[in-house]
Amino acid sequence: MRSLVLMRHATAASDLSVADRDRPLTAEGRAEAAAAGRMFATLGITHVLCSSAVRTRETTACLALPGAPVVEPLDALYLCGTNTLLQHIADTADAVTSLLVVAHSPTVPGLAARMVSGASPRLAEDIWGRFPPASWARFVVDGPWDALGRMPYALASLVHVERR
Repeated sequence: MRSLVLMRHATAASDLSVADRDRPLTAEGRAEAAAAGRMFATLGITHVLCSSAVRTRETTACLALPGAPVVEPLDALYLCGTNTLLQHIADTADAVTSLLVVAHSPTVPGLAARMVSGASPRLAEDIWGRFPPASWARFVVDGPWDALGRMPYALASLVHVERR
C-alpha cells in the first residue's frame, strides 16, 4: 500500500507588487503549514513534489517533516492542470511509498475531487467548493504510481482548514 497526500499551499500574502510566483506565506500560513506538518509526522513521507512557487516551497519547509524526505520543486507544477500533476505523480519511483504533493488550487482540489468522484460525487462537489489554503487529502493507493488513474484507491483523510 502507498500513501498519497495532496495539499494546497498554506495562506500566501496577497501583495500585488510581487509576481504571483514570488508571493510568500503570511504568518498565518506558516502556522497552518506547521500544524499540518504535525499531523503528517506519523505518515512516513519520504518524497515531496512541490511547485517551484515561493509559497509552495515555504509551505513544504514549514511542514518540518521528520526523516528529511527528498523535496523536488518542479516548475511544471506551477499552475498546471490535473493531468500534468497526475503525470508527475506517475513518474515517481516505485520505491517511494509515501508521497506528498504541495501545489495550487484549482489543481490540487481538482485532482482530489476527481479521485473521489466515482465513489462519492457529493464529496467531490464538497472538495471543489471548499478546499482553502493548507487543506489536504490523503489517499491509500493499492498499486504502482504509474497506474494511479486506473487502480483502486481510498480516501483515508480529508482536512479542510477553517479560516479565522
